[in-house]
Parts: sequence; structure tokens; C-alpha cells
Amino acid sequence: MQKQAASAVTSGPAQRNGSPHAEDPGDTRARAPGGYHGTWLTVGGLALPGVYERTAQSPVPENYANLANQSTMTGLEYAMWASRDAFSWPAYAAGMTLGAGVGMGLGVDDMVKTGQKMGANPDSEQAKWDFANASVHTLANGVAMALAPLSPAVAFVPLMLPEVGDAYRAWGLANQQNALQQEGKDTEAAAVQQSHTLASLNATPVINWFAPFYEKALTPAIEKFEIAHGNCGGQPAPSELPPGTATNPVVVDYYGNAMNERAQWLAGNMLPFMQQRFNEEKARSPDTDTVTIVARWPQTFNWPSSVPAQPMRKFDRAIALTYSEKAGNVVATYFGRDVDGTYRLPPSNHDIALRPDARHRIFYSQMFTPGQSTPVFPDHDSPMVRQS
Repeated sequence: MQKQAASAVTSGPAQRNGSPHAEDPGDTRARAPGGYHGTWLTVGGLALPGVYERTAQSPVPENYANLANQSTMTGLEYAMWASRDAFSWPAYAAGMTLGAGVGMGLGVDDMVKTGQKMGANPDSEQAKWDFANASVHTLANGVAMALAPLSPAVAFVPLMLPEVGDAYRAWGLANQQNALQQEGKDTEAAAVQQSHTLASLNATPVINWFAPFYEKALTPAIEKFEIAHGNCGGQPAPSELPPGTATNPVVVDYYGNAMNERAQWLAGNMLPFMQQRFNEEKARSPDTDTVTIVARWPQTFNWPSSVPAQPMRKFDRAIALTYSEKAGNVVATYFGRDVDGTYRLPPSNHDIALRPDARHRIFYSQMFTPGQSTPVFPDHDSPMVRQS
């Protein structure tokens, strides 16, 4: 996102705010010291701190160019205001024209970058909107550059345009948030809601001038954790957690809670199926009081700020779903591979021992990984275990 705070201008001693009119001795507004330059100076001054902070956070050439351009245009506005329009008009008009030109150049650079992303992801609507956003700002700066010699105030207009790419992102994130809530994924939905708030602010003119100051606070903690550990969007999602981070509060609060919510949602939705399986086994063996289905259930978590959703981290897990006649509900527990690469049932699932016997029937299933090879479960050869 590049925006240059151009400044509203007068178009000469007898013109104000870019609108030519004859000097009228009775028009006190036209005679006000500095005309409307104070207004545009305030706008440029308000936008400048964000540009400076963005450059400090990301010291890349285009940000330095934007900072220099913004500072120059704001300085020109100050010169016109402080001198009460006595500052060189040709220099002022030329500087504002150049500022719009620099803005157009930065827009072209943004078009190239977003165009490359669109080419790499031709089906991504977000990539198309980001390219459209860059195109609109480039065109606006081009028009401003053409008109600035006559009406330098127009060079300020591109700064006031909304960010349509972020507006589309906010819309997409709102849809993702609703979908996650419907699946009981409240922890993930809360992170997406945070990203939605950020995208909405970034789409709003004037407010988004201060984006470098609020972005860090509104970025989900799990994204900051991932980025700090070398993970970033646009790359294959890494598996498992970085060494030594399993007890990190951010990891526990996000992945721990999110995994539990997924398991609870699955357990609730699997109740009719598990009851049916239990009744079938009860008919075959009246002593049966518990049934368990064990299946590999890989978990993928997406970047909360991505539209469309992009994988952030993966966990290769199996899950045990247990229904007991006594409790009348389904409980779930995850377990991962042992160091030898195989899955071994944990001792229990919510205080229900996971040992196959005449009363507890355990089945292995590929319901969550159809068509994929099933990793070996050592318990599979038990005479009391059947393949689902």
C-alpha cells in the first residue's frame, strides 16, 4: 500500500484550493493568511508519522521513497502556509506534480508485485482485488500528476481513496469467521475476527494512515508466534511445533484450545453414528457396554488473516472416539505417533480404559483419511479388534 499525502493548494495569488476565481476585496476567505494550506498541512502532518513508522518497521527502498515524497509534499504545504502564499508558485506546483508522479511510480511497483501474485494464484479473488486496488491508486496518481500543474490540490486525492483490497479481505474474513463459529471453532473464529477488524481499519481512509501503530496490537498472537519462529504465509505449512514451544502460553491458548474444540465438535456430531455402532455390537454380543473408533485425523490450522484460507501449521494426529452405554455420550482424545512412527492407543479416554475385551469393542477406521494408507496401529492384531 502506497499513499502520498499530497497537499491542497492554491493555484496562484488569485486562486484558492485549486479553484480559480478573481481576487475579491470583499472575500475575507480568499484573503485569509495562507488560504486553505493549513488544512492540507494538517492532513499531511497527520499522515506523515505513519509513513515514518512504516519505514522504520520495514526499511525497504519503496518505503524510503514514500517517506521522502510525503515529507517533501508536506514541506511544500508548510512553505505555502507559513509564507502566506508568498512561496514560489512554480516550485510549489512542480513539487506537487512530482509528488503525484512518485505516487504513480510506487503504484506501478505495487501493480507488478500484486500482478505476480495474481499470476501465481489465478483462482484467488483476493489476489485480483489486490491488483485492482494497486491499479486504482496508480491511475489516481496519474490523473493527479496530469492535473497538478493547474490545480496542485488534486495531488492530495489519492491519499483519500479507500483500500479496496483490504475491504474485500474484511468481507472474506467475516465469512470465514461465521463458518468457524458454526463448526464450534470459537478460538479460531476469535483470531479471524481480530484479523477482520484489522482489515476493516486498513480499508478505511484516514484511519489507515495510522496502520503501523495499531497493526501489531490487532495481529493475532498465534500469527506473531509463527512469524517469530520462521513461519510465514505463501510457504508449505510446517508440521508439529518448533522444539521447546509446546508449553508456550500462546501455543496452549490457541492450538490447545482449538484442538479441544474440534474434538468436542466431532464427538457431538458422531453421537448418532456411535450409537448405531454400539447397538450393532450389542446385538452381536450382549456383554458389550462400550465401543471405540480409532482413526487418523490430521489437523490443519490456517492463517487467521488469510483470504482465501492458507495453511499455517499441520499436526499429524489420530483420535479415539468412545461411546459408553453408561454415559450415553461420545468422548474424544487425540494421540500422536511414537518415536518409532507408529500410533499407540493412550491408556484411557476420559477415564475409560482403551483396552479391547469382551465388553469394549475397538475398531480402526479410515473415515477421515479416505484413500490414504493407514499407519500401523500395534493393537490392530488383537483378536478383539476388528477393521471398521
